[in-house]
Amino acid sequence: MHDNREYTGFMHRMKKDLHKVQQDLLARQAKPVKLRVASSIAHYELTGRKREAYKAQEYFAAVAEVAAQLVQVADVYYINEAGRLLRVPSEDVAAGKVINGGDVLAMPNGFTYRGLSMRRSDVMDGIAALKGARALMSSQEAKTQA
Repeated sequence: MHDNREYTGFMHRMKKDLHKVQQDLLARQAKPVKLRVASSIAHYELTGRKREAYKAQEYFAAVAEVAAQLVQVADVYYINEAGRLLRVPSEDVAAGKVINGGDVLAMPNGFTYRGLSMRRSDVMDGIAALKGARALMSSQEAKTQA
């Protein structure tokens, strides 16, 4: 026969461990990833093509294109002069141009946002959104050609 206190203690430790794992997962998902890295991952996920399949210029152009798409579907952050991580305002994302493979968001007035990053969870959600959009466009294109 099991001691009820022993079982209760075990269950309490299990709940505590589960809570810690959940908190660690949330913390990892909130960590920033450089936009250039996120764009490279997204590019591979969307196309299945590795960097080696491109000439350097072509690859950086392809990654910059994906970066421009990612910032349209997920929040992007930058590091300000004081070293704080801040979200780039949506209107600036809409007006700006992603350059250098996702390292810089250049504004029409000459201002640049540097040190661009996204939260890991936003990267995953952004890739899923872009995959969905591409699948929808492909199915629409197939219907048009049929």
